[in-house]
Amino acid sequence: MTPTTYAVILKNKPEYTDLFLELAEEAENSEDKLKNNYKDISKKWTEYDCFTVVVEPDYPITFGKFPNQKYKAVAFSGLQTKNYGKKTGRALTRTYYAKSIRKNSLAPRKLPNMASRYMLPAQYEYAKRKGFDHIFVSFESTLVRKNFTSLFTKMLNKTYKEHNWKELDGLYYTCKMDGMIHEDCWQHIVCNSFTDRPFPLYRKNYE
Repeated sequence: MTPTTYAVILKNKPEYTDLFLELAEEAENSEDKLKNNYKDISKKWTEYDCFTVVVEPDYPITFGKFPNQKYKAVAFSGLQTKNYGKKTGRALTRTYYAKSIRKNSLAPRKLPNMASRYMLPAQYEYAKRKGFDHIFVSFESTLVRKNFTSLFTKMLNKTYKEHNWKELDGLYYTCKMDGMIHEDCWQHIVCNSFTDRPFPLYRKNYE
């Protein structure tokens, strides 16, 4: 049997918690520009409806029917419903990739693949199983991100033909409405709707 890379929903697989905590410590001490996203993630992950962790075989790779293969956590992200109601989930939030794979020469192709191939399908199936109305992925409101949003939508529908991902027109407010408007909270949205209920986030036209 060949060891493979796969994603787990951490609440369903508590035996993977120690692997996740090792990666969470790296994220919490990171100098990543998004480091504030990972503050106390070792504790706050339990607040997410569905928190996924990608694990891959660690070296040396062993083969056979009963291999003594070691694994390591290389990415994580959550499915968030807070701020959106119980039936709308923001997928791939707080995504973090291990430094070990970011240094890999294949990183430009490998990193998005970690999200779209492993974590997003697990979060999609969770949302579908729990009777969600919508699940969405958001991207910053820049021209580069707008172009990436379009490419990401096409890739998802090509890869997952049974899904129905759509790039929504305009920008949507992805943060909590607290009386203050934060411009970086207006983002591009790729959405999969399981019902015909309206998408609940506030929308504005492109400027």
